[in-house]
Parts: sequence; structure tokens; C-alpha cells
Amino acid sequence: MGYEAGEIIEAQGHARGIWVLVEKSKLFQVEVLDTFPQAVTLKILKGTSCWVCTAIYANPHLTHHDDLWPYLIALRRCILQPWLLLGDFNEIVSPLEVKGGNFSLWEGWKIPPND
Repeated sequence: MGYEAGEIIEAQGHARGIWVLVEKSKLFQVEVLDTFPQAVTLKILKGTSCWVCTAIYANPHLTHHDDLWPYLIALRRCILQPWLLLGDFNEIVSPLEVKGGNFSLWEGWKIPPND
């Protein structure tokens, strides 16, 4: 299909699993900067341009899910280039997204300003 694996974090049961596929044409370079059970961070280089992309699949189980935000806050301090975060954060930010159960707004998802 014209792609190769850039980085793979295999699923464990019904949780996690991230595959980052990179086009084989090599019009740009991809370097894995960091991996976390719920995220893969890549540096994308083309000529003199450089940016960072983090692919996320947040664990739907709250006991593991809460680890993601502190990880991203710590990672943010190491990234100086433009940074794109994409994927499934498994976050509920509005009571309108909830059907059944209770809604609780967790304040921890708000990222503090850059130091």
C-alpha cells in the first residue's frame, strides 16, 4: 500500500494500540522521539522544516487514563518545534456527551502555560 511501520504499540486486550505508518516515498524523514503506552511522538523533517506530532490513543480505563495528561505536560516542556497532538483522547468535556452514568469534569486536563 506504499507505507511502512514508523512505530507500533500493540493493543493489550481492548485498550491501547497505535500504529504510525510512514509513506515509503521518503519525501520527509520521521524520527521517533518518545513512546508511551498511550502515545507515540515523532519528529517530522522535510528540508529545513521540522515539527513534532504525537499520536494518542488514551486508555479508556480511568485507572490508566489519568497517566496520559501528566505525561503530555512533561513532554511539552521538551518540545520547541510546532507540535500537533492527534488521536483519541477518550475525554468527556461536556455533560451533553454522556448518556447514563454521572458526568464529572476533571480539571486535570487543562494544560498550564509554558514555563
